[in-house]
Amino acid sequence: FAELARECSIAPDADEGGFLGQYFGPSDAVAELVIAAHGLPVGDFTHTPVRTRDGYEVIKVLDATPVALVDVKAKLHRGIYLAKFVDERRQYVAALQQKFDVAFPAAGIDALVEAATAHKEAEGETAALAAITFGGDHVLTVADVQRFIVDNARLKGDPNSTGVIEILTSRVLSDSLLVLEAQSVGLDTAAEYTEYRDGLYRRMIVTFLRKRKVLEQINVSEQDVRQAYEDGKETFKKADQMNAREILVATRSEADAVVKRLGQGEDATALVAALSLRPGAERSEGHVHIGANDADRWGGHFDTVWSATQGTTVGPLETPDGFVVLFIEAVQKDQLRSYEDMRLGLTHRLKLSRQYAAFEVYIEELRQRYAERVIWHDDNIQTLAERPPWAEATE
Repeated sequence: FAELARECSIAPDADEGGFLGQYFGPSDAVAELVIAAHGLPVGDFTHTPVRTRDGYEVIKVLDATPVALVDVKAKLHRGIYLAKFVDERRQYVAALQQKFDVAFPAAGIDALVEAATAHKEAEGETAALAAITFGGDHVLTVADVQRFIVDNARLKGDPNSTGVIEILTSRVLSDSLLVLEAQSVGLDTAAEYTEYRDGLYRRMIVTFLRKRKVLEQINVSEQDVRQAYEDGKETFKKADQMNAREILVATRSEADAVVKRLGQGEDATALVAALSLRPGAERSEGHVHIGANDADRWGGHFDTVWSATQGTTVGPLETPDGFVVLFIEAVQKDQLRSYEDMRLGLTHRLKLSRQYAAFEVYIEELRQRYAERVIWHDDNIQTLAERPPWAEATE
């Protein structure tokens, strides 16, 4: 694989045999690569080329590192919960669809298909046609729902009735049914709901005012972002790591012979395949990833390994499994992340910091403007300070 990569690949890592130099999680590469490589056993490759924006790629899995359950438990819990929620919601909505006698009148659906085909919203009498009916009590017209249909990417090419109904079902029907059900059982007038609605309305006003008076006034230029990168450049370092080929043999004399052969220019990958006793070494081609936190793995040899330079041989190292020889293929230390790598994150960081500062200025202006209308009840404040309201919940 490495020889073919050196010969045929147009990627920047071709000279290194296509070696990508790190472990990849779900968010570390483009989705096409993650999906294609997921589930492949160590040593296997994608038998169908993967289409990416750079061309077609063939990926081989050299190594895999297990993830502890504790590290992904919360994520798994959320994923399982969401899957069950979606299933329960689908069943609930299907039951409500029968309860409220939902129908899609043909004239309205045809009008929506025509609007999607023309990429233009319906008007006049056509817009007033019923698109969804809920028995005889409630109607959604073409005008009510056509914004979900016109120029919808899912209908590109050949708009039809089936596609329109599927979109209306997923984008409109569920929420409409839930609202009708809430109203039919009186939930919209319940005290708990009205209290929640009033609080939400209050937060909406605050959010809108903050957006209008503060957020829309913030501007971050490309020059600002580049200056932030230059100012903090020394802190934008990549994680230190090394990549090597490991050859495990039974005796020191065999290890000495391996060191000699590597020194004479023999290929480390070929020696792995021919000599290494490590289970799975032939499939993984002896690939070993070494990070700054791997001292426990290498014990007393870690300083020796970590101080090695690219292209050198380390060993023999006596380990519980036998004698190890490492050929260091790549060393990444004290490498800065590029401006392009940091640009989006820095832009977001600058916006937040400027928003916080501007918001404090705006709030102080409001404090001054409404100072005469604000009354501080010192006695109540003192009572709260002595016994905060959350104290009872902890007793």
